[in-house]
Amino acid sequence: MAVMVTATSARAEMAAKLWLERYDAAGDGKPVYEIQIRSIENGISWVQASLKTEKTICPPGNLVLQDKQIVSILREASRRNPDIADAPLGAALFYSLRGVFPCDKR
Repeated sequence: MAVMVTATSARAEMAAKLWLERYDAAGDGKPVYEIQIRSIENGISWVQASLKTEKTICPPGNLVLQDKQIVSILREASRRNPDIADAPLGAALFYSLRGVFPCDKR
């Protein structure tokens, strides 16, 4: 039982606010964090592209976000909403992107 708790805790995803704090403190190490956030955004984009049902994030056209834009979107959503700031990074980024690029419900 102790092994399972330890293994689960070691794999837990950090909260968005902690990720942003570490990103801000990273100095020359920022590219490592940018690769991480871009990878998560890329995964979200692939899932959205593969959905056969209603999409939840609808960016305009063939928009390709730059690393700093992704961080900015996450930062702004986290600032406005403490629930997003406290959420695991992947979930926080998903909700942040959904807030910026909602889909029309026509």
